[in-house]
Amino acid sequence: MDQSGTQFTSGAANADGTAVSMLSALTHDVEYLRLIIGGETITSANLDNTCLVSILIDPAGGTSWATLISSLLVATVDVGSGTPPGVAFDFPLWIPAGASIGVQARSAVAATPPVLRCIAQAYGGNSNPASWWAGQRVTAIGIDAANSRGTTHTPGNTGAFSSWANLGSALGADAGAMQWAVSGPFNIATWTALIYEMQFGVSDIMIGAPVMHATAITEQAWMMPTGLIFRSIPSGSQIRVRGTCSSAAVAQGVAAYAVH
Repeated sequence: MDQSGTQFTSGAANADGTAVSMLSALTHDVEYLRLIIGGETITSANLDNTCLVSILIDPAGGTSWATLISSLLVATVDVGSGTPPGVAFDFPLWIPAGASIGVQARSAVAATPPVLRCIAQAYGGNSNPASWWAGQRVTAIGIDAANSRGTTHTPGNTGAFSSWANLGSALGADAGAMQWAVSGPFNIATWTALIYEMQFGVSDIMIGAPVMHATAITEQAWMMPTGLIFRSIPSGSQIRVRGTCSSAAVAQGVAAYAVH
């Protein structure tokens, strides 16, 4: 990894790309994994720059990968162009010492799929482990893996919120933490410079901070991360979403991630 993260290329036409190692044989147990993901190359002719990025693990410290976190919804951003990183995710996850962490992605783009970078930061060594809850797996909610995207939701216009809408299926297990994701519009030839506020919750009650998300005319998008969101949510709960836009809204891709 260099200062701008590990480089990897997404697969084309909704197929997974090649897995790339990011952290080899961790020297300590991990209780918190932070991921900062952005794009390095953008093809302006691509009408859908969204990717699904999966984080991989080999508990034995090699490269026989299994999926640790599936289908993180990411909109690619040109690193070095003056824009902020595309997206950051914060997961309180327990990962054993000696494990290796890798990454791969898929995109709907049929030719010249996006090249991305990921910075993985693995924190551990809590002096009081009982004070920190960490899960062991993550469930992706609202993902359309066959088309490398999330669920479509159209926010309200000019400060008015859309109605709360169900996102994916109800939780199949109790969750102790959540993360949210918002991508850009799908298959739109001309993007517009807009700012969105997206809220996620249960029973129409927002959980955690809203996601502030921006799109640019250069077919780039990025979001302000929420940081860690600890919340005990029982099995059977339905995650919901609503949003508003600075002007006339365009449908956005959304997804959620439950830590169990």
